[in-house]
Amino acid sequence: MTIIKVLILAMIGGLIGWFTNYLAIKLMFKPYREITIPLLNLKFQGLIPKRRGEIANTVASTIEKELLSSQDIVGQLFSEENKGKILGILKEKINRSISDKLPLVLSMFSSSISGFVDSLIEKEGEKILDEVMGKGLKDLIKISSVIEEKINSFPLETLENIISQIAKKELKYIEILGGVLGFVIGLIQGVIVIILI
Repeated sequence: MTIIKVLILAMIGGLIGWFTNYLAIKLMFKPYREITIPLLNLKFQGLIPKRRGEIANTVASTIEKELLSSQDIVGQLFSEENKGKILGILKEKINRSISDKLPLVLSMFSSSISGFVDSLIEKEGEKILDEVMGKGLKDLIKISSVIEEKINSFPLETLENIISQIAKKELKYIEILGGVLGFVIGLIQGVIVIILI
């Protein structure tokens, strides 16, 4: 009979431990909007919705500093391979504009003008691209701002689903661990009660 009482206390402790952790995980996300508990005048909102702006800012800053900086993007965009492609596109667009915009009278000079443009781009194009890069193009691209804006624009349900999918196993382990710890504490409590009675 005594063992049954100890087991009942352990099971109740396990259930309380599991439910407490389950509830704590749910309260990380909900309620989405701040609510007030009337008698206590206590305001409450889920952790993620309440600190969404800070979370978005921290994630965005970390990604930009540690994973993908604007300098990385500009460097990739203006890689040696891409510089040739960019210069080729420039030649094509400028020559097409010249032939489209040149008055009919001057059209006989279009091949010489095109040749001059091609030659100029061949000689000066890379230098110009390097100057564009050097003049702060990387400072104009703000990766962290874009990421922060995207995270802040997610509906809270979507953000909850993303975080839940990423940490699904870990959140489940936290629930189970709460049950196990509650069971152990209930068991210890039952043994103490038996010893004292």
